[in-house]
Amino acid sequence: MDEESKLPLEKPKEEQTLLVAQIYGEIEELQDELEMNFWKIKNFDKVQSSPIDHRFSSHDNFVKYHISEKNSVNFIIRREWEVLDLNLINSSIYVRVYESRPYLMRAIIKGPPNTIYYNALFCFDICFTCDYPNQPPKLFYHSYDYDLSPNLKKSGKVNLPHSKRKCSSSNPFRILDILATIQGFLNDEFSSNKKNVLIIRTWEAMLVMLESPLEGFEILVKGHFRTQAHAILRNFKNYMDSKDETMKNLFWKLIKAFEANGSYCKHHYNQVLNHDYEEAKCNNITKKNGFSKLPLCIM
Repeated sequence: MDEESKLPLEKPKEEQTLLVAQIYGEIEELQDELEMNFWKIKNFDKVQSSPIDHRFSSHDNFVKYHISEKNSVNFIIRREWEVLDLNLINSSIYVRVYESRPYLMRAIIKGPPNTIYYNALFCFDICFTCDYPNQPPKLFYHSYDYDLSPNLKKSGKVNLPHSKRKCSSSNPFRILDILATIQGFLNDEFSSNKKNVLIIRTWEAMLVMLESPLEGFEILVKGHFRTQAHAILRNFKNYMDSKDETMKNLFWKLIKAFEANGSYCKHHYNQVLNHDYEEAKCNNITKKNGFSKLPLCIM
């Protein structure tokens, strides 16, 4: 018998994955095209055309002002691009601008750690008008029909505390400062009752966003939830009441959505639901798929 034939046969990839998961409780997923593209995403990037689902895509205020490279507002906006490109590197803010319509912008801000918004994504459409930077740009928050913050309304309105202030040439509005102000909203503290409501809404909004990401940010949204699924579910369990059926059901919806998006989540199954519930789920899947037993991952 030659040396090669003495080596143990390699297990199928599915069995290897399950074995690793059983021993360590989680696995490092193989990178596919989505993840490889996700890790290449820049915090600031210029693309040619604006998305058709942009809130201000039909806004033609600038047409009558004959936007050109020599236009002063156009020049100011493009200088803002340079500031964003320099200052957003490795930040939790992502911005896209459009060469064909420089007065439009789209941004995503990640929810910060140690908050109820951790790893949630907040999406904004921005439109600069002819009086910028003497007046702030128009803002629209994509709420996905959820009211998540006193300053970020379900209607899409963004309450900037300084939007009514008087502006001067020495103190103009700057988009970087505006984005930083919005990011600061996500550090707000709430009462226990209000916090519980916002937590559930935040996770429900994640599900909707994952199902319908904004144009131009599809890879960012899907890649973010692919790579952060474990952290999101772990954070969920830090807040949730395992006796609350609404939260348990939402937990399972998140797992199902994340697994459909390519994340490995089975090591979270037994950490929230009781053994009887899990056993019933296992038996149901076993009968449905004709398996004699469905192994569960061990933590």
